[in-house]
Amino acid sequence: MADGGILSIDETVKKLRGTFKSQKTKPYEWRKAQLQAMLQMMQDNEEELRESVATEMRKPKLEVKMTEFSTIRNAIKHALKNLKSWMKPVPVSTDIVQFPSTAKIINEPLGVVLVFGAWNFPLNLCFVPLVDALAAGNCVVVKPSELAPKASATVKKFLEKYLDPEAFAVIEGGADVAEELLKQKFDHIFYTGSERVGRIVYEAAAKQLTSVTLELGGKSPAFVDESANFETTARRLLFGKHINSGQICIAADYALVTKGAMEPLRAALLDAYHHFYPKGEAAKDETTHLVHQRHTDRLLAMLNEDEKVRGEIVVGGQYDRDSNWIAPTVFYNTKPEARMMQDEIFGPLL
Repeated sequence: MADGGILSIDETVKKLRGTFKSQKTKPYEWRKAQLQAMLQMMQDNEEELRESVATEMRKPKLEVKMTEFSTIRNAIKHALKNLKSWMKPVPVSTDIVQFPSTAKIINEPLGVVLVFGAWNFPLNLCFVPLVDALAAGNCVVVKPSELAPKASATVKKFLEKYLDPEAFAVIEGGADVAEELLKQKFDHIFYTGSERVGRIVYEAAAKQLTSVTLELGGKSPAFVDESANFETTARRLLFGKHINSGQICIAADYALVTKGAMEPLRAALLDAYHHFYPKGEAAKDETTHLVHQRHTDRLLAMLNEDEKVRGEIVVGGQYDRDSNWIAPTVFYNTKPEARMMQDEIFGPLL
């Protein structure tokens, strides 16, 4: 046992393993109670949870509601609505050679599950995998991202208050803690983040024959030709760079545009930009800020690259390095060798 009576990582996992083997988490009533407790936690502590996210990257409160709270509540309600049907055995047909036997599929919990949260949506990407794991009757360890420390502390504070302490734990810390967790035997691992770290998680899981759910980044293009509805296309492309300042995996990194669609799309993007930001340019209080200085500097290196390679700025381009803020910015005729085309952008540049 660690100093101060706090269980070590190894002891925590063993404790949860013992709870799972006792079959405490298997009944419908236990699963339902945990999900209802999470829903109550969201209701009782909405303001504090919201503030922990809003202050982390100066995220607008409406954006927090849409990308964090709505998604989490919907996940919990969906699980509660469908839990009984998910737990029911499913009859399946058998071959004639097995006559007169019958067969059915019974969904069983896996055991002890590890959830790695992510900094870009520090509640959503902790709570939604947690909902899935609890609904399936598992014990769970949640490791929030250390890059969102306020949200991490709030996640720990409330989850430990509302959920069954015999079947659940929050473990905070940086890369060293993640490394120690990956040495443990888990029965499933959820990870959202970069491809580089995803490989580390995958390799560690493979040594234990542990299944994984990996949601990783990458270069995600949009393709636009003359058949497009340019107004809708422009608004969707720009929205991906506005929401969370493009720090979201569903944002398009770049657009591949046919020659005949180039000018109509360019005009539509300008119209959409002025619709989003009526003052003519984005303001620092209208969009989420970037997570930290290192990420800001990486994006500024893309923004300030030689125009002949980077391309012309169609709209945007404003930034404040000291406050980790860059306005949504659209480039035209970016070369394949540009920094933006070599790595995932994960920011407000298109």
